[in-house]
Amino acid sequence: MTNILFCFFDVSTQVAQLIQQHLFSVKVETFPFYLLSVKVIQARHISSRDLWTSSDYYVSLRLPSASNKQMMTKVISNAGNPVWNESFHFFIQTEVKNVLELKLYDEDVVTKDDLIFMVAYDIAKVRPGETICEDLLLNRQGPESLEVEFKMESICGGFESIVTNGILTAHEVSRLEVKMDKWKNEECLKKNKNIELVVKESFEEAQAITQESESFTFHCVKNWEPKLEANIKSKSFVGKWLGDAATDCPGVLLKSLPAGEGKKVALPLSKDAQLELQLQVDDCLGDLDVRLGCDLCGAEQDFLSKRKNVVASALKKVLLLEQKLQGYEVPVIAVMATGGGARAMSALYGHLSALQKLNLLDCVTYLSGASGATWTMRSLYEDTDWSRKDLMGPIQRAQEYTASSKSRAFSLEALQRYDVELRQRAREGHSVHFTDVWSLIIDRMFHDEQSDSKLSSQQQAVTQGQNPLPIYLALNVKKDTQSTCEFKGIWSNIFSLNLKDVHHLYKSWQWLLPDQEKDEACFIPPMNRSSIFNGILTSRPIGEKKPNFLKGLQLHKDYYQHKTFSMWQESELDQCPNSLTPQEKELFLVDAGYFINTSCPPLIRKERNVDVILSLDYNLLETRFNSIEQMGKYCLDQDIPFPKIALTEEDRENPKECYIFEDKENPEAPIILHFPLVNNSFREYKKPGIRRTSADTANGEVDFTSLNSPYRMTNLTYTEEEFNKLINLSDYNIQNNKELILQALQTAVERRKASRKQKQIQST
Repeated sequence: MTNILFCFFDVSTQVAQLIQQHLFSVKVETFPFYLLSVKVIQARHISSRDLWTSSDYYVSLRLPSASNKQMMTKVISNAGNPVWNESFHFFIQTEVKNVLELKLYDEDVVTKDDLIFMVAYDIAKVRPGETICEDLLLNRQGPESLEVEFKMESICGGFESIVTNGILTAHEVSRLEVKMDKWKNEECLKKNKNIELVVKESFEEAQAITQESESFTFHCVKNWEPKLEANIKSKSFVGKWLGDAATDCPGVLLKSLPAGEGKKVALPLSKDAQLELQLQVDDCLGDLDVRLGCDLCGAEQDFLSKRKNVVASALKKVLLLEQKLQGYEVPVIAVMATGGGARAMSALYGHLSALQKLNLLDCVTYLSGASGATWTMRSLYEDTDWSRKDLMGPIQRAQEYTASSKSRAFSLEALQRYDVELRQRAREGHSVHFTDVWSLIIDRMFHDEQSDSKLSSQQQAVTQGQNPLPIYLALNVKKDTQSTCEFKGIWSNIFSLNLKDVHHLYKSWQWLLPDQEKDEACFIPPMNRSSIFNGILTSRPIGEKKPNFLKGLQLHKDYYQHKTFSMWQESELDQCPNSLTPQEKELFLVDAGYFINTSCPPLIRKERNVDVILSLDYNLLETRFNSIEQMGKYCLDQDIPFPKIALTEEDRENPKECYIFEDKENPEAPIILHFPLVNNSFREYKKPGIRRTSADTANGEVDFTSLNSPYRMTNLTYTEEEFNKLINLSDYNIQNNKELILQALQTAVERRKASRKQKQIQST
């Protein structure tokens, strides 16, 4: 995706998002790498944890900056001071952050081994040519310790080029191409099932041999001494419990293969079986696939250049300027929409329609959304010129879909479509999860036909700067670090749901969907459809796993001190590099409502330099100000320029249609115009300045407060009247505050001009 921005808001590490960066260059330099020897000598004063049996101790070693493998000492039985005297070796690059994890375990034959203590050791303490013996304390309150010897030696001719931006680094990478002639391996494949090729040091780690597979590709850090092996993977319960049947047969070291030349090898699988393979190793030269620079990408900068002309012309018109603004005078204006299911989807149409009527939509550079708001964005950006056309067409279609029965999303024809789509995704190598099913259901609810559109196809809608740039927000969380309930807190929206129910529903229809279509198939839901749907919407969520685009990158040795590294203040993860995002195999993406129901974070990135944010909040009742207040607290904690969010009790009891939050002392903080979803003067006025007649009074009553409100989160079906009320209300709330919006835009222009003058004065 080039122009479409799908932001991963990583609140636990901030590496993926890298908020509040400054522009700095990416460097390519050559550095030596070293041989690190770690000798685990002994542990002292370890008391037994087992009541009935002796303790059997061993130590595991993990250095993810040098290897994907976890190494282990032998097991020492029934000893309070176990002695190992075992050495382990790692090839390391001192320009990256090397933190060795040592864990002391008590082996248990029946249950999972008990982790007794864990200690992390920063290898930067060991200098090249030195030998250091450390007595590492395992317990701050007790005498337990682990004696370890560290030795670092230079390697003759051991140099490599690394690419770094001061936070992340990339090693030199080798690519291994494996080709297998099935005819030559027919007998071996018949005798041995579930074979997988393994390069533990590679990004892919392991790949199964299937009926379709004839070639395999592995990418490995060149200096990690990667080795190709073959294993027989067990599918039985006992086999999985005991572990895969890894062979003792030697593998093939990649460094033994001539670079750039194919070579036939016999890869041992067992004592009497081997695979005949063609191997070729090549260095991966050329540009990185992941951009390490922290400035905006070239495509976004190109968009901004084009969009600036559109915005300048629009501002000249709405602000009644005598002449068009110069480039440096044009403010960046963004529309930020929160989540809120069908309520957010519907209300956003009304808000955008009002901005269009006021000729303000062309003043907007960015449009960010989360959850339900993105349903609107997804539909709009299928039209490459949507913001230049009357929005009544899209609004009419949205009304029809919202008013229609959602049971069609569970029809036999729909279920068959889901099954075909999911099978196709799996065949293409994508991982399929519960949220994939849910996304297909949502798509079916609000569209006639299954859409084949992708985010990348929306690039055509921004190539000429003709529409605001869309930003779809997702949240990357540490699944194994904190439970979802603890993480979610009180901020949530429609994706705070239990997709396990969808999974069970999907399982219930799978038996009806054989590979060969059957005309006589019928579908009887296991329970009332509305009951299924309510169950889906009222429980805990499950996230979406996606390949981690940072996997394979490592943290620079000084990442923590770098001025552009954004640290999450309430987490210790930032101080433990082995727990940060680059070490994760997959991103665990959830709805932004897990943390704060907002799509604001990408807009406050320093490089985007946003001047004005129209904050469209679709929360209800007591949570209507939570999003903006929590965003203000977040920015304060992260030292990000943002105005103070000050609200009175009157504001909370009787909220207005629009609030302006501005930090007049800090021009770098954006001006926030916050629009809570409230029914204020709309009760009395059908349009700004036009009072309702007695016959029209009912149309001004929009129920956001009662327990029977049609706009509650779990309701995705509105009547035509309910939909129109929500559209008209959100339209009115924008139009009724036209002057406040224009005032903010004028202030932003004046700020830009004043900033320019200040810079000129400073330069002279």
